Amino acid sequence: AVTLVGGALAFAGLFLVDEIELGLLAACSPAFAWAWLLRRARAPRLPDWVWTPTSAGVLLYILLFDWQASGVTLANTHLLLYLLVNRLLVRPEPTDLRQAFLIHFLAFFLISGQTISPWYFPFFLAYAAYAAEWLALAQARGGADAAGPEADPPWSARALAAPTAAALGLAGVLFTATPRIEPLRQINPFVNLGI
Repeated sequence: AVTLVGGALAFAGLFLVDEIELGLLAACSPAFAWAWLLRRARAPRLPDWVWTPTSAGVLLYILLFDWQASGVTLANTHLLLYLLVNRLLVRPEPTDLRQAFLIHFLAFFLISGQTISPWYFPFFLAYAAYAAEWLALAQARGGADAAGPEADPPWSARALAAPTAAALGLAGVLFTATPRIEPLRQINPFVNLGI
């Protein structure tokens, strides 16, 4: 459920990217309702023989056409959008959950470079909270498997908690203080000033 929330958060963040087509995002949005129904066994699951050629086709399209037509950054965003939908709709194995978490991180990384919207900052904070919760649950699951459900977190997790929180706070301050550059197709006052 937490991974599903993270996927929805990453997907919602894509709406901040000016260059991505709203029609493409609208076409992908029913995947979240389908994924929610899949988790409750109320919707049919697409078999692997559908996903394998679809994934190969999307990869070929992005490599042979989209990189040239849209540019590498936007094409990679399209690829991550497909991977996000794919991970939502396949059978969730533990390795799939880790892959989904990595896809969410990469999506937020790409979104941060493609938007100048101040609305990204609340998404950044929400993503940080999601990532902390997801990692805590993954650590608890790993700790419960290894040492029982009542095991304390290892000393390394406790030792890294304060520096991680400080780094997150510093990243938020730097994001807020750093000027964002608009896409080239829009008027850019920074370019006019020679910055």
